[in-house]
Amino acid sequence: MNALGKITLPVSFGDLSNPRTESITFDVVEMNYPYNAIFGRGIINKFEAIVHQLYLCMKMPAIKGVITVRGNQQLARDIERGVAPGQRNVHLVEADKKPPPFKEPKRDKEETFQQECKVKKVPLDKLVPDRQVTISAALEPEEECELLEFLNKNKDVFAWSANDLRGVSRDIIEHKLDIDPKIKPKKQKLRKMSDDKVAAVKAEVQRLLDAKVIREVKYPTWLANTVPVKKKNGKWRMCIDFTDLNKACPKDDFPLPRIDKVVDDASNSQLMSLLDCFSGYHQIWMNREDEEKTSFTTPFGTYCFVRMPEGLKNAGQSFSRMSSKVLGHQLRKNVLTYVDDIVVTSTERKKHVADLAETFASLRRANLSLNPEKCVFGIDKGKVLGCLVSTKGIEANPDKVKALQSMEEPQSVRDVQKLTGRIAALNRFIPRSADRSSPFFKTL
Repeated sequence: MNALGKITLPVSFGDLSNPRTESITFDVVEMNYPYNAIFGRGIINKFEAIVHQLYLCMKMPAIKGVITVRGNQQLARDIERGVAPGQRNVHLVEADKKPPPFKEPKRDKEETFQQECKVKKVPLDKLVPDRQVTISAALEPEEECELLEFLNKNKDVFAWSANDLRGVSRDIIEHKLDIDPKIKPKKQKLRKMSDDKVAAVKAEVQRLLDAKVIREVKYPTWLANTVPVKKKNGKWRMCIDFTDLNKACPKDDFPLPRIDKVVDDASNSQLMSLLDCFSGYHQIWMNREDEEKTSFTTPFGTYCFVRMPEGLKNAGQSFSRMSSKVLGHQLRKNVLTYVDDIVVTSTERKKHVADLAETFASLRRANLSLNPEKCVFGIDKGKVLGCLVSTKGIEANPDKVKALQSMEEPQSVRDVQKLTGRIAALNRFIPRSADRSSPFFKTL
């Protein structure tokens, strides 16, 4: 946009008792913009002013003292929201063309992580074709044959349904609440739910009853509500509002592994297998004295958990403590764990089946079952704790990068919190991320 001409006008700040006036030359342009004039560095320098942009405050010297000029922050926000995106870069009004839109650079197919990471589903037993396992499609025929033979011999470690769950031995671990005796029990009143939510809760309760994860209870002292939450696939997930119960429980300070250390160790392996426990939390028994304290209410009855539910305070610490007891002799040697994520790593390809055999033996002794639908065996690259890991190194998860790139401009504190959280998830891939994120944190 070219300037139509120039005009010199007197600009004054202050009041009659302490004024400051300077002659300022403006460029005149024709454009729709909510401001009548824009001050640049030249004007600020001429007035010898100091500007604090965060507080919309400007100070300058005058004959009888310092003049302070303050802007209205709420008015400025309202005006900026109403401005078209192309008009916000007001310092570019002299440019003839808009800058070209950002395009993500294309990478060669050989460098694309996800294209190289190919897997396939293979029936574990020819007599039961529905029972399949996921293995790498890049294995040599001999390696694939050895791996499938091993998995077939150890299929008792897999749980094909919730009815197959055995539960970790109580001698290894039980989840205890350790409720503060000074806190009185609280009962939540039954909340109203729509018909589709009631149907989803009823189906989930029946599934948990069949799997012997919950049982019916009468006259409970603690009572929580069910909170149906819709999943990405459109189905409902039944959560329990343990807010009151969690407030009465002390924090378990059992240390969790460092995520960056787990990811770094996984990148040093030649082959790895990603294991997922079948309803991992439900494989840990609740302490019998604490079962009825996990009671929850539904439109058709009250129930309590026999096995550890999700949403309880310290549930993650209990699972980590169990993992350290069951796989402690293998940790950092050929097994990496973070809560319910288990990665079997091998520094040599030929030793991977032996490493799996050692891991499966430990799981069998503890009665810990795996979910075959979510396990991936024999891969040389895969997704570990949100990062793409291979022998070539560690890459950012494209899904997280896309979520950050597609964000709209923050309009509230909540939006800024979302932005800083997504940046934190990718901070190891962003040079000087703390310095770059500092302005966002300051706004909070």
